[in-house]
Amino acid sequence: MKQNNKIKMKYYIVVFAVLLVYIVLVILNPSTAYMIQNLAVFLLLCVAAVYDIFKNQIPLFICICVLLINIVNAVLYEWDYRVWLFGFFVILVLTMILMIGKKSIGLGDVLLLGFFVPAVPFENIVIFMFLTFMLSSIFGLVKGMKKRKFKGTTIPLAPCIALSFLVANIL
Repeated sequence: MKQNNKIKMKYYIVVFAVLLVYIVLVILNPSTAYMIQNLAVFLLLCVAAVYDIFKNQIPLFICICVLLINIVNAVLYEWDYRVWLFGFFVILVLTMILMIGKKSIGLGDVLLLGFFVPAVPFENIVIFMFLTFMLSSIFGLVKGMKKRKFKGTTIPLAPCIALSFLVANIL
């Protein structure tokens, strides 16, 4: 149990460091705020992806840090209500799916996806969402074929979100 707490503490330290460095860099160099935001959000997404792969869950503190980074960016630099509404819509729809099909998606996946939407340019949100679910479907098929069963096969969604976020922000 002690080893588990040490590992969890490492995740907390990395996430807190990313948040702190983001805030300092954005204040010191506002001209690169968008690039710094994307880098910080991607680093947090990588931490969430690793955690999701090994623990099959997404820590709430990573979702909150991403939300805070997006709020800071929106307040200081660029407020686009459309991405925030779309993020809220994603959370609403996926929460309904979560309530209907208990095992289809996790709450951490819902929050992570919804909180990451404001970090994606509005023009690329559809690409981001499509790639996320397409990649998770492909990974699910591959994993199901390897195990030779599809029912009960779980797919970590955070790595799919990370790849989609990277592609959507490169375009």
